[in-house]
Order: sequence, then structure tokens, then C-alpha cells
Amino acid sequence: EVLDALKKHDLKPKAVVLTHGHGDHIGGIQEIVNTYHVPVYIHKGDVPYLSDPELNLSAYSNPTPIMVKAEIIEVKQGDHITCGDIDLEVLETPGHTPGGVCYYMEGLVFVGDTLFRDSVGRTD
Repeated sequence: EVLDALKKHDLKPKAVVLTHGHGDHIGGIQEIVNTYHVPVYIHKGDVPYLSDPELNLSAYSNPTPIMVKAEIIEVKQGDHITCGDIDLEVLETPGHTPGGVCYYMEGLVFVGDTLFRDSVGRTD
């Protein structure tokens, strides 16, 4: 779906930025990486999830286990990812996975699965 939307709107991503390495977040990455030749940003604590279907849980939920082969750029607390006018600051938020992170930019935080509502997890 993401690849279709990128093509439909003639968008060319510069990178894939991951909050964590579970299969439901990395499932379509290989096709994006292969098509656009972009790096993948992920915390070093979750790098093993990209190549281990048991860790990323896809071995239990997908007909085809997920393994990502890409240029990996490891991020840590306080790092900044800048692309054009966009600057994302890395905030380490382990718990859901050892390398879980959020990305902060002025007025917005990308939390991935750090925060849930009406599901697993707590919002207090």
C-alpha cells in the first residue's frame, strides 16, 4: 500500500525511519528499499529484529517470514535525522522492544507502538 501511494503521488523517499523492529512495522520495507535504494534508520537494540523472524514475530503471524536486507543506520538518544526542512530528534523509549524509539519534531512526536489506547499498553 505504501509503495502504491508513493508511486501514485510521484514521491521518492530518502529513507525509511523505524520506531521499532516488529514485523507489522517492517513488512513492506524490503520492497521500498529495493525500489528506491534508501537506508533504514533503526536503534541498534532492534537491528537484530530485521533479520530474525522470531524476534520480529513474523515467524508466527506471516505466511512468509520477514527479513530485511538494507543499508542500516543505527540511531540513539539525541541523534538528529535531517531531510530538507524536516529535523527528527531521536528519543529512546525502550519497553515495547529493547530498541524502541520515538521521533520528535516541532509540534509532533512519532511514537510507533510506544503508546497504545484501547489495546495492549497504557496511556497513563
